[in-house]
Amino acid sequence: MNRRRWINLLAGVSTLGVSAAAAQEQRDSAKDEGIKGYISAGPALLPDYVGSKYYEVFPFVSARANYGNYYIRFEDAALRVNVLDSDTIHLGPLVGFQLDRGSVESDAVSRMQHLNFGLTDGGFIEYEHVAMDPRSSERITLMVADGNINQSSGWTVTVRAGVTRPLAFINEGFIASVEADTTWGDQPFMQTYFGVSSNDALRSGLPAFSAHSGIQSVGAALSFDQFLSPKWGVGVRFHYMRLLNSASRSPVTAIAGSKDQLFTSFVINYVL
Repeated sequence: MNRRRWINLLAGVSTLGVSAAAAQEQRDSAKDEGIKGYISAGPALLPDYVGSKYYEVFPFVSARANYGNYYIRFEDAALRVNVLDSDTIHLGPLVGFQLDRGSVESDAVSRMQHLNFGLTDGGFIEYEHVAMDPRSSERITLMVADGNINQSSGWTVTVRAGVTRPLAFINEGFIASVEADTTWGDQPFMQTYFGVSSNDALRSGLPAFSAHSGIQSVGAALSFDQFLSPKWGVGVRFHYMRLLNSASRSPVTAIAGSKDQLFTSFVINYVL
């Protein structure tokens, strides 16, 4: 199994708990104390391609480093660099990671033309509010990316919004986060990942299918983190994604896979 197709995606799914509760908790003192941030890692269970019904265990990694209001964040399947010195508005370039699709469990999909691992370039803008208790925050992020390196795949637009709160009635170190997201893809993107060409139809036995631009998916995520010390914690991540429009009608989803996509992970958190 070619596992690299998911490693980069895992950096971005359901990581609100650590980034808001750990890295952002120390943001106000970062200017005086240098670089702050977090690393989160652990095993994850998720489909072996977007639209698959087969699940495997893959590694999960995410990280963030802050210097004052500036940061570098590996999250949401992208490396993002905030270049704006603002408490609430962040913006800058991003380099995203698109999945390859080759050796998968579905016999039909594995016989289709393999998709290469690809890179995207684009940008993001984000609004973030952190309360006086820095464990409480809200965030909404808009990301736009063009897949044009190694695998030409078109444009995507993703919007994510999340809320993080401490649950002191359970434990002072217990933090919960909830997130919602949606992704739109243009016609080249949807055709790349969900279309079935006439040649692919002959090879796979799936019917030919032409994908159209539109909303690819909507999702919801929930995460819980228990901090055991100022530096260490553990957490769990859950993310549900529902494929829509051409992504759900595609034979790689409707026949060979599933429109319901689930993700879960156990993580160990370390605060820098």
